[in-house]
Amino acid sequence: MFQSIRGVLNRFGFDIRRTWFSHLWINQAGEISSASGSDGAEKSKPSKYSSVLVYLNLGSGGEALLNNSIQSAREAGYDGEIWVFGNLSSEETKQQLAVAGMTTFRPLSDWPAGAQSTRFADERFVEITLRKWEVIRESILSTGKTVIFSDNDVVWLQDPDPYIKQASAYFGVGIQSESRDFFPPAYCLGLMYFTPGSVGFLDFLISKSKLNSGRGTAQQLFNEIIQANPQLVYTIWPLPEAVFPVGLSYPLLGGAQHEEAVHSVDIIAFHVNWFPSSDAKRRALQSLGLWRV
Repeated sequence: MFQSIRGVLNRFGFDIRRTWFSHLWINQAGEISSASGSDGAEKSKPSKYSSVLVYLNLGSGGEALLNNSIQSAREAGYDGEIWVFGNLSSEETKQQLAVAGMTTFRPLSDWPAGAQSTRFADERFVEITLRKWEVIRESILSTGKTVIFSDNDVVWLQDPDPYIKQASAYFGVGIQSESRDFFPPAYCLGLMYFTPGSVGFLDFLISKSKLNSGRGTAQQLFNEIIQANPQLVYTIWPLPEAVFPVGLSYPLLGGAQHEEAVHSVDIIAFHVNWFPSSDAKRRALQSLGLWRV
């Protein structure tokens, strides 16, 4: 019953965050631990920055959005590898994504054939979101690179590498903020980065996700962990809300610049969440001239 009520309230924009995670995991300094057990603040700095852009496909309904996102990354100048995990609807779709700029497709071996989500927060949607941590961890261990994780409904306006290279020298983890009027921020797991030094934190998230899989999406559980362990706020960089806007900030992209303003916002990526369907997201992006498929 709580899950159902929370799902309805979340869709209407209310903040209903409840936590079961108090004191489950906090190290002495309140810092994100690396794989070696030392603090992430020092060990998360990669010796030489390089990245891989990673997607986890939610289902065939979002494949046009995925195609659009990959194309936008390439057009924005991102020249790193682009990996897609999960399930694709057809071999033709796989070829289309390769043309768009995907370099690697990795099916999940234990993923049921044809499995996909049909609506927000359904059982399959929740299950897929909880796999994000495993996908990010596998990508880090396979490449040794910083992982930039993106949902299908992100459009890239600039190459993210220059910004994330600088941010990751200070913070091993950076996650988008939902631009809400409360603190700690409501972190949005549709756009984030993890450095190689953050594998220990990912191990923790994978463990807690498996133990609490019936209590919500990965994003709901993650924000409950933050509520219960506020020390983590000091070690997670909230990506600037004007530079990485979410769907609530649509007017930031659609509004006109005031004639007396001396500078405009330099947006790196727009995450068109907070729209009720893939079709609505496509129409929103078309209205902004950001639809390429």
